[in-house]
Amino acid sequence: MVRECIRHLESERLVVGIPNAGYVVATIGRDEVEEIYQIRSMLECAAVASCAKQATADTVSQLRRLCEEITYSLERQDVLQALKVTCEFYEVIFTTGGKTVSWDLVEQLNARISRLRALTLSQGERRTQGPENLRNIVDAIEQQDAGRAAELCASHLEGAAQLAYQLI
Repeated sequence: MVRECIRHLESERLVVGIPNAGYVVATIGRDEVEEIYQIRSMLECAAVASCAKQATADTVSQLRRLCEEITYSLERQDVLQALKVTCEFYEVIFTTGGKTVSWDLVEQLNARISRLRALTLSQGERRTQGPENLRNIVDAIEQQDAGRAAELCASHLEGAAQLAYQLI
């Protein structure tokens, strides 16, 4: 069971096996961070724009509820819960926008994305700025302003990327 878990972590590039020594937590370099944020930006901005075109009042209500859960979790400094709910938030956006293949790709990167999110969401200002950014994206989705929603998403990700660069 433990070996299976370690293999899974290794497949997600979260741990690295060192011959005759065991496993260590994988480091993440600036180039990898940059690439992850580039991929996220392409996929998430397209999903947000598509969601804005498809969203119903129920979708907006669900996204607002998830934003509040993220905010509440971060106020309690429960980063793990915030990560879980953030993943749910984006899943709603991707599925509403009909971007299921893109969501599959994001899910494959989710371990590394969550690692970066945990790093950035642990920072004081980002704990309040992140949820505010998400609320602004939801506002644009509610107004069915796909262009504005994508711009806000790109700005949100750029801010997170800059912080991640500073922290690694």
